[in-house]
Amino acid sequence: MLSFLRKHQYGFMLVVAIVVIVAFTFFYDRNDRGANPRTQKAFSIYGKDYNQGDLQRFGSTFQLAQRLGLYEFIGALYGERLDGSPRDFIYNLIILRKETDKLGIRASQQEIEAQIREMPAFSPGGSFDQAAFDNLKASLGSYGFTVEDLYNLIGDNVALKRLRELLTASFTPTAL
Repeated sequence: MLSFLRKHQYGFMLVVAIVVIVAFTFFYDRNDRGANPRTQKAFSIYGKDYNQGDLQRFGSTFQLAQRLGLYEFIGALYGERLDGSPRDFIYNLIILRKETDKLGIRASQQEIEAQIREMPAFSPGGSFDQAAFDNLKASLGSYGFTVEDLYNLIGDNVALKRLRELLTASFTPTAL
């Protein structure tokens, strides 16, 4: 038997190679070939698909929120799990933006500017430091953001505070 296999080993190898080639031809997913990994679907919320690039951008939003010292905001959106992955933060930020838009809760430009002036990241000595704010604005490009994105993040923080006030407000029952 062994001598038979040795004598016909090239034929057997040819048959195995053909089977493998045919199997890969029919069972290989051609859609993944040459695809940019940043454009592949990462998750879906409210019927909208988000790709890996969006996931990385929201991850940068998480890092920017940390740099701004928005720890209460991060804690509210992070949830119970603190496993080192900002995915809960990302999902909850998308949901927060969608729901505050539905409810019409938006921060005004004055509220955003007031929030900026109160942030510890820009008030190292107790008063607003314009140079610290300008330094952050200059470094936004490293996160892939613009000043408008910064204002949107701070606006999200203001919107979350207003949403909490709305949800925790006590209602007085009225007589029917």
